Amino acid sequence: MKKFTIIFWTTILISLVLLGCQQTKSLTVSDYSSDDTAAVVRGEEITIGDLRFLYPDDKALANLDGMVKLKLIEQEAEKLSLDIYEEQKIHKEMLQSIMDSDEDSDMPDFIDS
Repeated sequence: MKKFTIIFWTTILISLVLLGCQQTKSLTVSDYSSDDTAAVVRGEEITIGDLRFLYPDDKALANLDGMVKLKLIEQEAEKLSLDIYEEQKIHKEMLQSIMDSDEDSDMPDFIDS
């Protein structure tokens, strides 16, 4: 009877260890709704929909850290009253003036996109 009890508990223990070691499926963006919150950065939400807009489903969660950093940069720029969009507009105008001098280039189509 004692031998049976030892074998029984050993079997249970091995079963529990094997169940604990079982690999679980890693989550991807497709497991969530677009309205679900992926992160909150100083009160502003980054949704799964935001990630889906920028990245393919299999890479979206891996890029969440970068999205959080970008949101922090945007918030700091607003806090410092910096207009980062005005800077982008100036660069675009400079590129456009360079491209206007080279009319055979496909670059204007790229800039407008």
